[in-house]
Amino acid sequence: LQKEGDSVRTFYTHVSHPIQLAFQTRHHTPFIVQRSESGPLGPTNVTQTIDYSWGYGERSLIIGEVKRHGIIDIRTWTGENPVDSTRRWLGKELRGYCHMYKCFAASVFDGKYLLILVFHAAAVPDITRQNCPVICLVFSAECTTTLRYGLFRTVMHQIRRMQAAAAPPVVLDGYIRRFRLSGFPFWVYGDAEHEEHPNGYIRILDVSGAWYWASADGNAVLDQDDNVVWDTVQLGL
Repeated sequence: LQKEGDSVRTFYTHVSHPIQLAFQTRHHTPFIVQRSESGPLGPTNVTQTIDYSWGYGERSLIIGEVKRHGIIDIRTWTGENPVDSTRRWLGKELRGYCHMYKCFAASVFDGKYLLILVFHAAAVPDITRQNCPVICLVFSAECTTTLRYGLFRTVMHQIRRMQAAAAPPVVLDGYIRRFRLSGFPFWVYGDAEHEEHPNGYIRILDVSGAWYWASADGNAVLDQDDNVVWDTVQLGL
């Protein structure tokens, strides 16, 4: 692998295609959309394009670029070596694309490594803040199974964030359900926070891709109209 074209072929053959198959519904159709050389999903005035992306509806879950072989210096990104001009340029480019695409995760593949950046921002404008926390992950192409799994889990993390952002309000026994930036719920009662509901309510994953609340015995919690108390929106699986 020497040129960008080599990286492109490797990415789509050994990384992208298997991941897309993992996101098929029980009807054998993908519930998230993979796009190449395209702009943001939905109506947009953005004319710049990204090499690849995965999205749901009009929301981009992760965007990515394919670069020439060797552009990712693992020692620079892991802190072994000082930050150089290439890392500054690449980090700035990914941050800019994430802000433009209203997306919290970006990746770069150079045929040798896959670099993933997850911006731990509460809102899109926070991505451009210099003090915005960034999670950096680097996977070697020598083990494509681990590399694919890392990218797959990142997409899943962004699906949880998307579901949390669109989730209906839930109050059980006076405790208000809220979400962490990870997309996982927690409960608030007054000034106290609880990672789990004190009365033992649990979340159960439905075949539609949505989560609903159930009592400790597994029976779904019903509201005053005898409807299931859903924690997140359905994905149409």
